[in-house]
Amino acid sequence: MEGSLFFLFSWIIWIISTFFMNKHNKVRTKLSAFLLLFIIVMPYGLHWGNRRISVGLFITLFFSFYYISKLNWKSRIYVSACSFFSMMAYVVFELMAILDPIWLLLPKEWLKAIVMVVLVLFLHKDIYSQILTLLTGNIIGEVTFGLITRYFSMNAEIGSFLFLDSLLTSMMVIITISYMKDLLSKLEKHVSFLEKERTKNM
Repeated sequence: MEGSLFFLFSWIIWIISTFFMNKHNKVRTKLSAFLLLFIIVMPYGLHWGNRRISVGLFITLFFSFYYISKLNWKSRIYVSACSFFSMMAYVVFELMAILDPIWLLLPKEWLKAIVMVVLVLFLHKDIYSQILTLLTGNIIGEVTFGLITRYFSMNAEIGSFLFLDSLLTSMMVIITISYMKDLLSKLEKHVSFLEKERTKNM
């Protein structure tokens, strides 16, 4: 069912940010509030001609630009450039899926999520920049692709639930990888500490 992964992963991330993140983390309250707003407004859309545009896309894009503007100027330029490359990758992927769909060995939305996750992980090391690039690249790519299809009189909803499923799946994978890396780092430090203590006691 379209949208099921979007709502599932949105609520999972909201629960994590609301109940499991450090209460002294300044991002915690903002993230929880944004996710709740994100979930509420996503079913609503504006109509442009004969196509529907999700309201939540523009709200998400606004917040993404806001947080990018809060970065230092070097990071701002780099994240903006990476978002542009991600947007180009998104549009090229969608166009290739129309022009030559035979190479799609997996469902298109799953394969697109894999491509975008690999690209973002390659471009950034910290999760904050990864998520900002993922959001801006995917959303601007979706809008750009929608404008291209409109030019060729093709009907395609901008910000459909299939798109949201792919976007939230990508975000969930990035968050999971980040938590796994943190967990492995802590385990490595703990093992190293135990080894040092054992050496001292010998």
